[in-house]
Amino acid sequence: MDWSSTGHRLRIGGHRGAPDVAPENTFSSFEAAVAAGADYVEMDVQRTADGTLIIIHDATLERTTNGEGPVAQTQLVDLLRLDAGSWFGERFARQRMPTFEEFMSWVETRAPFGAVIEAKAAGVGAEIAQAIGRSSAREHLAICSFRPAEIQAAKEAQPDVPCILLFHLRPPSEDPVALIRSCHGDGADVAWQWLDEDLCTRMHHAGLLVGGGTADDERSVNRLLALNADFVASNYPRIAVGARDAGTVAR
Repeated sequence: MDWSSTGHRLRIGGHRGAPDVAPENTFSSFEAAVAAGADYVEMDVQRTADGTLIIIHDATLERTTNGEGPVAQTQLVDLLRLDAGSWFGERFARQRMPTFEEFMSWVETRAPFGAVIEAKAAGVGAEIAQAIGRSSAREHLAICSFRPAEIQAAKEAQPDVPCILLFHLRPPSEDPVALIRSCHGDGADVAWQWLDEDLCTRMHHAGLLVGGGTADDERSVNRLLALNADFVASNYPRIAVGARDAGTVAR
Protein backbone atom coordinates (compact mmCIF):
# COMPACT_ATOMS: atom_id res chain seq x y z
CA MET A 1 0.00 0.00 0.00
CA ASP A 2 1.50 3.31 -1.11
CA TRP A 3 0.37 6.31 0.95
CA SER A 4 3.01 8.63 -0.47
CA SER A 5 1.41 9.79 -3.70
CA THR A 6 -1.85 10.17 -5.59
CA GLY A 7 -2.86 8.88 -9.00
CA HIS A 8 -2.77 5.13 -8.36
CA ARG A 9 -5.84 2.94 -8.77
CA LEU A 10 -8.50 3.10 -6.09
CA ARG A 11 -7.12 1.20 -3.09
CA ILE A 12 -9.62 -0.74 -0.96
CA GLY A 13 -9.26 -1.07 2.78
CA GLY A 14 -11.01 -3.29 5.28
CA HIS A 15 -12.83 -1.06 7.78
CA ARG A 16 -11.72 -2.52 11.12
CA GLY A 17 -10.76 -5.61 9.12
CA ALA A 18 -13.58 -7.48 7.45
CA PRO A 19 -16.42 -6.90 9.91
CA ASP A 20 -18.94 -8.65 7.70
CA VAL A 21 -17.31 -12.03 8.38
CA ALA A 22 -15.37 -11.62 11.65
CA PRO A 23 -15.47 -9.48 14.81
CA GLU A 24 -14.09 -6.02 14.11
CA ASN A 25 -10.58 -5.01 15.19
CA THR A 26 -9.43 -8.58 15.88
CA PHE A 27 -6.77 -10.59 14.11
CA SER A 28 -9.49 -12.81 12.62
CA SER A 29 -11.00 -9.72 11.01
CA PHE A 30 -7.64 -8.40 9.79
CA GLU A 31 -6.76 -11.77 8.24
CA ALA A 32 -10.18 -11.88 6.57
CA ALA A 33 -9.47 -8.50 4.96
CA VAL A 34 -6.22 -9.86 3.54
CA ALA A 35 -8.08 -12.90 2.20
CA ALA A 36 -10.72 -10.63 0.64
CA GLY A 37 -8.07 -8.96 -1.51
CA ALA A 38 -7.99 -5.62 0.33
CA ASP A 39 -4.94 -3.41 0.04
CA TYR A 40 -4.94 -2.31 3.67
CA VAL A 41 -6.91 -2.30 6.90
CA GLU A 42 -8.22 0.61 8.93
CA MET A 43 -8.12 0.10 12.69
CA ASP A 44 -8.59 2.16 15.84
CA VAL A 45 -6.26 2.95 18.73
CA GLN A 46 -7.26 3.81 22.28
CA ARG A 47 -5.10 4.01 25.43
CA THR A 48 -5.48 1.86 28.54
CA ALA A 49 -5.41 3.09 32.14
CA ASP A 50 -1.75 2.08 32.41
CA GLY A 51 -0.77 3.79 29.16
CA THR A 52 -0.67 0.94 26.64
CA LEU A 53 -2.05 1.46 23.15
CA ILE A 54 -4.83 -1.04 22.39
CA ILE A 55 -6.96 -1.79 19.33
CA ILE A 56 -10.65 -1.08 19.88
CA HIS A 57 -13.07 1.35 18.25
CA ASP A 58 -15.30 2.43 21.09
CA ALA A 59 -14.20 4.35 24.16
CA THR A 60 -16.19 1.83 26.22
CA LEU A 61 -16.12 -1.95 26.31
CA GLU A 62 -19.75 -3.05 26.19
CA ARG A 63 -20.45 -3.24 22.44
CA THR A 64 -17.58 -5.48 21.32
CA THR A 65 -16.45 -7.33 24.46
CA ASN A 66 -17.90 -8.97 27.56
CA GLY A 67 -16.42 -6.19 29.68
CA GLU A 68 -17.85 -2.98 31.04
CA GLY A 69 -16.67 0.59 31.46
CA PRO A 70 -14.25 2.96 29.74
CA VAL A 71 -11.15 1.56 28.03
CA ALA A 72 -9.12 4.46 29.45
CA GLN A 73 -10.00 3.44 32.99
CA THR A 74 -9.15 -0.26 32.57
CA GLN A 75 -5.74 -1.85 33.06
CA LEU A 76 -4.18 -3.76 30.16
CA VAL A 77 -4.08 -7.05 32.07
CA ASP A 78 -7.83 -6.85 32.58
CA LEU A 79 -8.52 -5.91 28.95
CA LEU A 80 -6.56 -8.90 27.69
CA ARG A 81 -8.79 -11.25 29.69
CA LEU A 82 -11.89 -10.08 27.84
CA ASP A 83 -13.71 -11.98 25.10
CA ALA A 84 -13.78 -9.76 22.01
CA GLY A 85 -15.35 -12.28 19.64
CA SER A 86 -18.38 -14.09 21.09
CA TRP A 87 -20.69 -11.14 20.44
CA PHE A 88 -20.15 -11.82 16.72
CA GLY A 89 -20.25 -15.63 16.85
CA GLU A 90 -19.30 -18.46 19.18
CA ARG A 91 -16.50 -19.66 16.92
CA PHE A 92 -14.69 -16.38 17.66
CA ALA A 93 -14.92 -16.83 21.43
CA ARG A 94 -11.14 -16.90 21.92
CA GLN A 95 -10.53 -13.60 20.17
CA ARG A 96 -9.19 -10.77 22.29
CA MET A 97 -8.26 -7.17 21.69
CA PRO A 98 -4.81 -6.85 20.10
CA THR A 99 -2.34 -4.38 21.51
CA PHE A 100 -0.98 -1.83 19.06
CA GLU A 101 2.47 -3.42 19.40
CA GLU A 102 1.03 -6.81 18.43
CA PHE A 103 -0.73 -5.27 15.45
CA MET A 104 2.50 -3.67 14.25
CA SER A 105 4.28 -7.03 14.43
CA TRP A 106 1.43 -8.59 12.44
CA VAL A 107 1.32 -5.98 9.67
CA GLU A 108 5.11 -5.97 9.29
CA THR A 109 4.97 -9.60 8.14
CA ARG A 110 2.34 -8.85 5.48
CA ALA A 111 3.91 -6.08 3.41
CA PRO A 112 3.04 -4.67 0.93
CA PHE A 113 -0.36 -5.03 2.62
CA GLY A 114 -0.76 -1.86 4.67
CA ALA A 115 -2.79 -0.03 7.27
CA VAL A 116 -4.20 3.34 8.16
CA ILE A 117 -4.16 3.62 11.92
CA GLU A 118 -6.80 5.83 13.49
CA ALA A 119 -5.77 7.91 16.46
CA LYS A 120 -9.10 7.47 18.19
CA ALA A 121 -8.19 8.77 21.63
CA ALA A 122 -6.64 12.12 22.41
CA GLY A 123 -2.90 12.08 22.91
CA VAL A 124 -1.99 8.96 20.92
CA GLY A 125 -1.07 10.44 17.52
CA ALA A 126 2.58 11.21 18.24
CA GLU A 127 3.24 7.80 19.77
CA ILE A 128 1.69 6.05 16.77
CA ALA A 129 3.79 8.16 14.40
CA GLN A 130 6.99 7.32 16.28
CA ALA A 131 6.18 3.61 16.10
CA ILE A 132 5.55 3.85 12.36
CA GLY A 133 8.85 5.69 11.93
CA ARG A 134 10.67 2.74 13.52
CA SER A 135 8.74 0.10 11.58
CA SER A 136 10.04 -1.99 8.69
CA ALA A 137 6.57 -1.55 7.14
CA ARG A 138 6.57 2.26 7.44
CA GLU A 139 6.16 2.84 3.70
CA HIS A 140 2.84 0.96 3.84
CA LEU A 141 1.43 2.72 6.92
CA ALA A 142 -0.44 5.95 7.56
CA ILE A 143 -2.32 7.67 10.38
CA CYS A 144 -5.85 9.05 10.32
CA SER A 145 -7.98 10.92 12.83
CA PHE A 146 -11.08 13.05 13.22
CA ARG A 147 -8.98 15.10 15.66
CA PRO A 148 -6.86 17.76 13.88
CA ALA A 149 -4.65 18.04 16.98
CA GLU A 150 -3.68 14.36 16.63
CA ILE A 151 -2.76 14.85 12.98
CA GLN A 152 -0.63 17.86 13.87
CA ALA A 153 1.05 16.04 16.77
CA ALA A 154 1.82 13.06 14.54
CA LYS A 155 3.36 15.30 11.85
CA GLU A 156 5.47 17.10 14.45
CA ALA A 157 6.74 13.76 15.78
CA GLN A 158 7.39 12.17 12.37
CA PRO A 159 6.97 14.59 9.44
CA ASP A 160 7.39 11.82 6.85
CA VAL A 161 4.49 9.68 8.09
CA PRO A 162 1.39 10.28 5.90
CA CYS A 163 -1.52 11.63 7.92
CA ILE A 164 -5.15 11.73 6.82
CA LEU A 165 -7.79 14.03 8.31
CA LEU A 166 -11.16 12.32 8.66
CA PHE A 167 -14.38 14.17 7.92
CA HIS A 168 -17.86 13.25 9.14
CA LEU A 169 -20.82 12.25 7.00
CA ARG A 170 -22.01 15.87 6.94
CA PRO A 171 -19.66 18.37 5.24
CA PRO A 172 -17.92 20.98 7.39
CA SER A 173 -18.82 24.64 7.23
CA GLU A 174 -15.20 25.53 6.38
CA ASP A 175 -13.26 24.66 3.22
CA PRO A 176 -11.97 21.07 3.60
CA VAL A 177 -8.65 21.89 1.91
CA ALA A 178 -8.05 24.72 4.37
CA LEU A 179 -8.83 22.39 7.28
CA ILE A 180 -6.38 19.79 5.97
CA ARG A 181 -3.67 22.42 5.54
CA SER A 182 -4.24 23.89 8.99
CA CYS A 183 -3.26 20.62 10.70
CA HIS A 184 -0.52 19.80 8.14
CA GLY A 185 -2.33 16.73 6.87
CA ASP A 186 -1.38 14.87 3.70
CA GLY A 187 -4.94 14.25 2.61
CA ALA A 188 -8.45 13.60 3.84
CA ASP A 189 -11.04 10.87 4.00
CA VAL A 190 -14.21 12.51 2.68
CA ALA A 191 -17.58 10.76 2.70
CA TRP A 192 -18.36 9.71 -0.88
CA GLN A 193 -21.87 11.09 -0.38
CA TRP A 194 -20.55 14.68 -0.51
CA LEU A 195 -17.18 14.29 -2.23
CA ASP A 196 -17.51 15.94 -5.63
CA GLU A 197 -15.34 16.51 -8.69
CA ASP A 198 -14.40 20.05 -7.69
CA LEU A 199 -13.12 19.07 -4.25
CA CYS A 200 -11.35 15.98 -5.57
CA THR A 201 -9.61 18.04 -8.27
CA ARG A 202 -8.59 20.77 -5.82
CA MET A 203 -7.18 18.21 -3.40
CA HIS A 204 -5.19 16.42 -6.10
CA HIS A 205 -3.87 19.72 -7.47
CA ALA A 206 -2.69 20.50 -3.94
CA GLY A 207 -0.91 17.14 -3.77
CA LEU A 208 -3.36 15.73 -1.23
CA LEU A 209 -4.63 12.16 -0.98
CA VAL A 210 -8.37 11.73 -1.52
CA GLY A 211 -10.27 9.10 0.43
CA GLY A 212 -13.94 8.29 0.00
CA GLY A 213 -15.16 7.48 3.51
CA THR A 214 -16.78 4.05 3.71
CA ALA A 215 -18.04 2.38 0.52
CA ASP A 216 -20.07 -0.78 0.91
CA ASP A 217 -21.61 -1.37 -2.50
CA GLU A 218 -21.01 -1.16 -6.23
CA ARG A 219 -22.65 2.25 -6.59
CA SER A 220 -20.40 3.99 -4.10
CA VAL A 221 -17.24 2.31 -5.43
CA ASN A 222 -18.11 3.31 -9.00
CA ARG A 223 -18.65 6.90 -7.91
CA LEU A 224 -15.18 6.97 -6.37
CA LEU A 225 -13.68 5.43 -9.50
CA ALA A 226 -15.29 8.19 -11.57
CA LEU A 227 -13.82 10.81 -9.24
CA ASN A 228 -10.34 9.21 -9.33
CA ALA A 229 -10.27 8.88 -5.55
CA ASP A 230 -7.17 7.27 -4.07
CA PHE A 231 -8.55 5.01 -1.33
CA VAL A 232 -11.67 3.94 0.51
CA ALA A 233 -12.44 1.60 3.39
CA SER A 234 -15.32 -0.86 3.33
CA ASN A 235 -17.28 -2.93 5.81
CA TYR A 236 -17.58 -5.47 2.97
CA PRO A 237 -14.08 -5.52 1.50
CA ARG A 238 -14.64 -8.50 -0.78
CA ILE A 239 -17.63 -6.77 -2.38
CA ALA A 240 -15.74 -3.47 -2.68
CA VAL A 241 -12.68 -5.14 -4.24
CA GLY A 242 -14.89 -6.93 -6.76
CA ALA A 243 -16.69 -3.72 -7.65
CA ARG A 244 -13.40 -1.86 -7.99
CA ASP A 245 -11.88 -4.51 -10.25
CA ALA A 246 -15.01 -4.78 -12.40
CA GLY A 247 -15.34 -1.02 -12.66
CA THR A 248 -11.67 -0.55 -13.51
CA VAL A 249 -11.94 -3.05 -16.38
CA ALA A 250 -15.11 -1.40 -17.67
CA ARG A 251 -13.64 2.10 -17.79
